[in-house]
Amino acid sequence: MGFRLSSAAEEDIVGIAEQEVRLFGALQARQYHDELFAILT
Repeated sequence: MGFRLSSAAEEDIVGIAEQEVRLFGALQARQYHDELFAILT
């Protein structure tokens, strides 16, 4: 099942990723991102 994100949702995900990098580091941010998209696909 595919999905399409709105522009606002894409901006939110970018903002979340930037905050994750600042708070928890790049590795944790990448893991969060990968797990999020695993759920969505």
